[in-house]
Amino acid sequence: MDTRPARSNRRICPRRAGGFSLIEATVAMAVVSIGLAIGLPSYTSVLQHQRESAATHLPSAFMASARSTAITDRKPTVVCPNDGHNQCRDDSDWTQGWIMFQDGDGNHRPDNADDLLRVEAAPRDADRPKKHEYKLNITAS
Repeated sequence: MDTRPARSNRRICPRRAGGFSLIEATVAMAVVSIGLAIGLPSYTSVLQHQRESAATHLPSAFMASARSTAITDRKPTVVCPNDGHNQCRDDSDWTQGWIMFQDGDGNHRPDNADDLLRVEAAPRDADRPKKHEYKLNITAS
């Protein structure tokens, strides 16, 4: 007699390991790459449009803040272009940014550092709107 154990009819299959095959990973990367190639240029233009829009609205928001401060404190409040040393420029070039200060004596100049309420840098050249220049001189009091 044969002493060997009887073989079953079931095949012994190795269990498939979990994860992705190289082909599946390559196809997924190709799909992601195509999606980025299509979507990234439009996202860049939307981002640039948002930056330009924010740069356009920044001076008007600053003016609204000056008006609100003048009403609240009941003191003349001036917004003028910054000369780089937190003083008013003599011209109307706003490319260095702008300052807001309380002007109790009416000379349209900040007399000391305590008069300064806000100092705002101008938007970077890349964010500045290309269609319009903004040059304005408004005193809220």
